[in-house]
Amino acid sequence: MKSTKSMTLKQWILSALTGVLCIVILSFLIYTILVVVNKDKADEPVVPDPVDYEFTFEGQITLLNDIKYHVVMNGKDGDFELVPNKLAPITGTYKLTQGKGYTFFFNDANGTEVRTQYDASTKEFGFIYTLDLGSARGSGNVKLTWKNEDFILVGDAWGDIPFFAGSAPAGFMNFGMQMVCKADDTFRLFSPDFATYVTEINGAYAYENGAYVFTVGEKTYTSELNEESGLHEVDIPIEVPVLNSTFTAHLIQVILTVD
Repeated sequence: MKSTKSMTLKQWILSALTGVLCIVILSFLIYTILVVVNKDKADEPVVPDPVDYEFTFEGQITLLNDIKYHVVMNGKDGDFELVPNKLAPITGTYKLTQGKGYTFFFNDANGTEVRTQYDASTKEFGFIYTLDLGSARGSGNVKLTWKNEDFILVGDAWGDIPFFAGSAPAGFMNFGMQMVCKADDTFRLFSPDFATYVTEINGAYAYENGAYVFTVGEKTYTSELNEESGLHEVDIPIEVPVLNSTFTAHLIQVILTVD
């Protein structure tokens, strides 16, 4: 009788140990599977949710060392980012004028402002931007375009915001001059290299009857189209207090182009 009871107890102990061992093995297998699955998930790239941008302009440019840059500019809710080849973005803001197009205000070193031109035949917005990536990478003009087949142009297509450059001869000196126009129809005429000598001029401008009209105080100066070059030219007097003299700045329209 003792022998039978002893065998039954041994069987019970063996059965219990077998059950515990099975539980341990099963737990280990489950743990291993979870680790492998989670590792696979961790190795998978995280794909962000797509952003519903209002527009995406794109362009290509080749700069120093023959390096090509794919330039993408995305915009949403009044803000945009221009990214060349995954480099640090150039940011800015924009506004849409219904029936005309977009005006972009860049947070770059020059405070660049540009307007888009809409081509009704191709259904594309486009503009040219001077991309400056520093002395190591170079700078150049890149044309950016975005197709929008739903846009309806009202009236004449916009021209770009004008820019003029030239000089003011002053005897043995020659003052280089620039006229920077803004989207709010104002302009600034100054000498980049002789700012301490030449008095800066601020005024307003308008495009009327095929010419640019610049207003300084109560005086106006109207550009003339050079038929040969196709560019507008205008003369505006400047003051040089240190010489107690007034000189005439001859300014010629500058239009950005791409190669």
